[in-house]
Amino acid sequence: MRACSTRRGLAPDEVSSLAPTRCDRAALRRLPDGCVICHEDFKLDDEICRLACCHTFHATCVARWLAIKASCPLCNVDVRKAWEDEGEGGRR
Repeated sequence: MRACSTRRGLAPDEVSSLAPTRCDRAALRRLPDGCVICHEDFKLDDEICRLACCHTFHATCVARWLAIKASCPLCNVDVRKAWEDEGEGGRR
């Protein structure tokens, strides 16, 4: 048994299953704080991704994060468990 056999982040196919959306004017009003991963403000037409816990990040930022650690950077909710609890409905 290998010492590093436990995977902490999401597998590439899990990361690619996240469905980013385009940031529109309504999203800009709803998300005044920007992305907490890169500390940049959201801009119109940015690709964003909302996790099952309802926290939103730039799609590229959260994809890199989740490849390393499978939990929300803000509330630490386990993304896989949240998907299971929602019957895979958390991948939006």
